Amino acid sequence: MRYWFATGLLGVCLVPPLRGSSEWIGWWPLWLVGMPLAAWWGAPGFRLRPPRGRLSAAGTATGP
Repeated sequence: MRYWFATGLLGVCLVPPLRGSSEWIGWWPLWLVGMPLAAWWGAPGFRLRPPRGRLSAAGTATGP
């Protein structure tokens, strides 16, 4: 992921057409920098927090 992020960042900084957008893909910096950065952040063990309290039969949260 670091490789893709660094390559995308370098491409956006050095190649002016990559700062624009495409009809098919959309905004290039999002796909070349933002998405690899989000994947790099989320890949190595990102865990969701457990819910705070138990769910009752009606589906509402109970507890502290």
